[in-house]
Amino acid sequence: MRLMITAICFGVLSACQAGVPNYVILCEQTVRDYALLRDEGPAEAYANLFTEDGTFELGGTLTAGREALITRHASANAKAAWRHTMSDIRINKIDKIITGISRFNVKTGPHLDTPSAEVKREILGDYIDEFEVKGGVCKIKSRKVKIVFDTLFVKPRRQPGDR
Repeated sequence: MRLMITAICFGVLSACQAGVPNYVILCEQTVRDYALLRDEGPAEAYANLFTEDGTFELGGTLTAGREALITRHASANAKAAWRHTMSDIRINKIDKIITGISRFNVKTGPHLDTPSAEVKREILGDYIDEFEVKGGVCKIKSRKVKIVFDTLFVKPRRQPGDR
């Protein structure tokens, strides 16, 4: 009975992915890998998700190339603990250009040995990507960050009785 259920489930999953282009599967995995490697590294593996001259753009700052990405990763992770959650990953191809948009929720806090560390900052936004697929591997050619909400820039609400 278990074997039959397993075979049915495998068949359904295979049928669901049968119509999905390979580049979509590869690039969705790159987006998911980004979240894990951005949070915990190693920095070299994180940078390897990008093409050799890949770029990461946040605000007015452009980080270009793997060495610069490694430096950025190490610096940011030394300052805080990070947790990315990715959702609504959309991969598209127009002519030969593969692009993607994915939603993210990032929480940061102090490096502590306890999972009850206070969240110091939360950021919600979109990653707007251009990908390159070669040899069965999807890499990020460019990633632009569109921040929708950032607690760093939210003014505290006045409480009743505040002057």
